Amino acid sequence: MHANYVRPGGVAWDMPLGLMDDIYDWAVKFPERIDELEDVLTENRIWKARTIDIGLVDAKVAL
Repeated sequence: MHANYVRPGGVAWDMPLGLMDDIYDWAVKFPERIDELEDVLTENRIWKARTIDIGLVDAKVAL
């Protein structure tokens, strides 16, 4: 969903027919895949090389 979809007084257009069914199907299958996704993201050396120690902010800068 894009930020432009929600407008004062409602939304820009109705959801396509079948979208809620698609979302439900995805939500039912998602828990089965969560372990696989975690392994891909936490054990992958390429992912780690691209994300570890990137964008570090110390407490003084954050406040």
